[in-house]
Amino acid sequence: MHFISFYKSKYGQDPAAKEDIRRVYERAITAGGTEFRSDKLWDSYITWETEDKNLRQITLIYDRLLTVPTQLYSHHFENFKTHVTNNHPKEFLTLDEFMKLRAEVVKEIKAEKEATENSVLDGEEAAPGTAETPAVDDVPPGEEDPSPSPAPGETVNLLGLDQNEVQAIKDVSAFYQDDENEMQKVREKVIELREKVHRLTEEEVSKRWNYEEGIRRPYFHVKPLEKSQLKNWKEYLEWEIATGSHERTIILFERCMIACALYEDMWVMYAKFMEPHSLEGVRNIFQRAGRIHLPTKPNLHLQWSAFEEKHGNYEAALEILTHLENAVPGLTSVAVRTLGFHKRQKKYKEASELYEKYIKESSGPKLASFFTVKYARFLNKVTKELQKAKDILNEALANDKNNSKLHMQLVEIECEEPESNADQIVTVLDNAINSDLSQDDRVKFSRRKLEYLEEYGTSVDKILEAYDAHQDLIRDKEVEKRKSESEAGDAPAAKKSKTDWSTKTTTTASTNGYQSYDQSSQDYYNQWGNYNAGYYGQNSWSGYGY
Repeated sequence: MHFISFYKSKYGQDPAAKEDIRRVYERAITAGGTEFRSDKLWDSYITWETEDKNLRQITLIYDRLLTVPTQLYSHHFENFKTHVTNNHPKEFLTLDEFMKLRAEVVKEIKAEKEATENSVLDGEEAAPGTAETPAVDDVPPGEEDPSPSPAPGETVNLLGLDQNEVQAIKDVSAFYQDDENEMQKVREKVIELREKVHRLTEEEVSKRWNYEEGIRRPYFHVKPLEKSQLKNWKEYLEWEIATGSHERTIILFERCMIACALYEDMWVMYAKFMEPHSLEGVRNIFQRAGRIHLPTKPNLHLQWSAFEEKHGNYEAALEILTHLENAVPGLTSVAVRTLGFHKRQKKYKEASELYEKYIKESSGPKLASFFTVKYARFLNKVTKELQKAKDILNEALANDKNNSKLHMQLVEIECEEPESNADQIVTVLDNAINSDLSQDDRVKFSRRKLEYLEEYGTSVDKILEAYDAHQDLIRDKEVEKRKSESEAGDAPAAKKSKTDWSTKTTTTASTNGYQSYDQSSQDYYNQWGNYNAGYYGQNSWSGYGY
């Protein structure tokens, strides 16, 4: 609106600039004319055309406006009716529409006249006793009247015209006599046709009214929006996507991006909506969001990079990740995505260099261990460098001895190495069990050792030894748990009375996904003294039908 006002003030006095001003208005209508609160723009356009008395153009503008659900839709329809009432239809209608409507009106009027005449004729009856009266002959005997009197209702033809020409003169005369009546009926038809459109528009307005009423802050502000406002925008957008047109949905998204410019999920929602329609449109959305409004938001840039990679623009995808990493150093999610990008491109050398860089530049041992575990998996699964994977894990353990994930990854690599033997794997597990890990972690590794020996061990003595050590760890864990509960004063009296360590309840202390293992393992080893009888007993094979 401000640009249009400026343009009219600068070039409005030049008659040659009228088409340029009209083009500016049309650009504005195309860009924002379907917006719910675009009434001022439409009114300005109509007012400008009214100043030049371009009535037909005004009608064309109203025809477009009446189809748009805007806040002041009823006001526009009333103004349109005033426009129709105060002007002659020939002036504000196109020639084709005027001729069509006038033909319909004339046909209706003619039908009404014929119906009226027929009803009158049907009701008339001849007077009783009447007869034709001979005409009085006023002409003297022997003379004839050169110009006989016309019959009643017959027009005197003084110009010598034929019947068709006379009828044409009658039609023209009737046209001018009935012009105002016909034109009023044409106006009524014009309003009637537009009123149908107005009703449909009214229905569309009623569907959007509650959403529009919920928009309390349509302008941009650095303060956060209320949750109810964000919810209203999301629901409005979802409804418009499901039921509205593509054009109206884009207009609504653009309105939303003014108030919600600092919310990355709104930008991502806009980009996902646009992707099936225009890839360049999606890029434009991401560029506006990532380079202007949200230059440091990781999720938005990760989505942007994934979009570019998905559509084969690999250089742009990597550039986006690099830009974000430089803008906000130390983001683990960005580092992981960059590593994944290189691996998907099968650039294993670049990926290895990045892993080593991230490990070296990590802010602490925990973060270094995080990247070390991932690097070891990469070396194990992708490049098949198992020895190098074990070396970097052992090196990391020297700096972060109590990291259970490092121990676990080392165990997994040892288990997967074809040349590894049971003693090597048990040694790795013992290192974890005997380290300064938490009691829970030590119980997990002890359980893992028992599982491994049960499946791959060759000595029953080692199984029994591992089982006893595992039970000791569980008891230590239970003692520690009861001690902490006692100190906190939260241990129930019923639990304090249970001190019989020989019962099976001691085997259910751990509930970290292995709840049934300790119970079943104790049942198994409690039966160890009767192993031979249980194995070779008479009933041991009953399940197999023997």
